[in-house]
Amino acid sequence: MFLWIIVLIGILAPIISNDKPIIAFTENGIEFPFTTDLSYTSNPNNLEIWPLIPYHSTSIDFNNMNAVGPFDIQNIEISYYKHRLGTDELGRDVLAGIIHGSQTALFIGFGSMAISLILGLVLGGIAGYFQNNKLH
Repeated sequence: MFLWIIVLIGILAPIISNDKPIIAFTENGIEFPFTTDLSYTSNPNNLEIWPLIPYHSTSIDFNNMNAVGPFDIQNIEISYYKHRLGTDELGRDVLAGIIHGSQTALFIGFGSMAISLILGLVLGGIAGYFQNNKLH
């Protein structure tokens, strides 16, 4: 069960933790700003749905630099912007880093598993083809 939760977090990392809204209802229609690499400027006239954690793993909070702990006093506007696990020395959110790091770990894990599967099938097929015959 725990493994499935980690896989789900890794797959949904951009939706769980991002510094852009997930959905924005604008005068042009429905937009999904979290999918683009372009900067998004929030408009108070737009209805926006934000992620649970309002930070990306690369976002820097200049007001909470120098490794602010989760129980330290944080310089934030409202509690929505609280760093749940604190920040590192550069001001990046630790929880956002863990979430986006799980996505990288899944990519590496499934990639190495795919490579070993291909090698195992090829070598097993060769061994099955030649059976127990000696190659001389």
